[in-house]
Amino acid sequence: TLDAISLAMPFAALLLNGHKTIETRNQPIFGEHEGKTVAIRIGMKDWTNDSWKLWHPAGAADLPRGVRRGDVAGVVVVGKTKRMGDFGRDAGPAACVCVEDCGAYGTEMASARWFPSPLKGVGGFPGIKQISVPGRLLAGAQAPAPPPRGAPPAIER
Repeated sequence: TLDAISLAMPFAALLLNGHKTIETRNQPIFGEHEGKTVAIRIGMKDWTNDSWKLWHPAGAADLPRGVRRGDVAGVVVVGKTKRMGDFGRDAGPAACVCVEDCGAYGTEMASARWFPSPLKGVGGFPGIKQISVPGRLLAGAQAPAPPPRGAPPAIER
């Protein structure tokens, strides 16, 4: 079994695609999970603020083929939790939202990996919940392609 959290879109995909490295909440719910692997469920709800698009390219929040909302699709390793103000001015891009839209606490997330196929049939839930994840999914989990760095490529005319 693994602890799991359900994240709204686009944040679940941004996290598993390696673009989002800080998860924010109004309560420090990840504190006791530091250093542990946590499963990520693709939530059914959308975050209605598009501020994440300020920092990330088109396709950054795409789901892989065969992955749908409601699926448990991958894992991350939970890092340190601290107050958002302790992250400094660069927290917005790492959290994929404008800082004023962040929760009071931020938790570093690392080693994002997609499962080779999603775990289906896990209903939505608040907070963190334990779920059963087959070993074959954990063993086959793959890191996303590295996010592009720097300026987008020039368009040839």
